Amino acid sequence: MTTQARRARQAEKLLAAEATLPDKILNNARTLSEAEYVVLGDWAWRASKWLLSDGPDELDDLSVAVLRRCGVEPRDHKTWWLHRSGCPAGEVK
Repeated sequence: MTTQARRARQAEKLLAAEATLPDKILNNARTLSEAEYVVLGDWAWRASKWLLSDGPDELDDLSVAVLRRCGVEPRDHKTWWLHRSGCPAGEVK
């Protein structure tokens, strides 16, 4: 298989994962495919940035579910991955 064919196949898998992942996340599915984990990581990173900039009240249900799947409770600031400068929860000790 050529590099171009491999990249095309991977892109197809990611597109398929983006289509199936919302239902799986909202329904708390136990298993995900490798491609779904890649998409989940991307969504979690984006959701964590939205959480930081907009706060937990502005997140949609899917963003909250994605963050919870990755161990972040939007209403518990200590679990957040990202923190603003000067935030006491984000200080390195």
